[in-house]
Amino acid sequence: MRGIVKSNAIVLKKKDLVGDSLVVTLLTESNGKLYVFGKGVKNITSRRLPNMQTGNYITAVMKSKNDLYYIQEVQLHSYFSGIKKSEKKLKQMYFFLFILEWILPENQREKQIYDFTISLLIKLSKQSFNEGQLIQFCSHLLEILGYDSTLYTMSNTIDYIEGIINKKIPYFII
Repeated sequence: MRGIVKSNAIVLKKKDLVGDSLVVTLLTESNGKLYVFGKGVKNITSRRLPNMQTGNYITAVMKSKNDLYYIQEVQLHSYFSGIKKSEKKLKQMYFFLFILEWILPENQREKQIYDFTISLLIKLSKQSFNEGQLIQFCSHLLEILGYDSTLYTMSNTIDYIEGIINKKIPYFII
């Protein structure tokens, strides 16, 4: 499949590659979770790099070639400065984005999850969540995805999610 894809997206994760390239995990409005390669993004003259930070809300223009996506252009809508100014909010954002990155299937449109994530980030930029609210958001996410959503404590929530994704959630984002 070849073509140009333009979609609003949330940057779930950014990983540096050798040289001036990187791979970015995006939760897109139109295609769900995508792994997108950015060739030359880390070049000093690239205007794309500042917009590709974890948690940013962007519009991405991507070229699709042989089932791989390559970033062409990026336009920043919001970097949620309210979140990035607070360590507590930042940890809560990373916790939620980590779960999304590991639990969502690739290339499956998840409009309800996308909308839920945007609203969660907007709420988080205005106020930090207490433990009960964080559990409630995780329960709602799992319910949308078809998992049992009966979660009572934060440790119960973390154990349940780690069982689903078969990976430990890093301690520094809990």
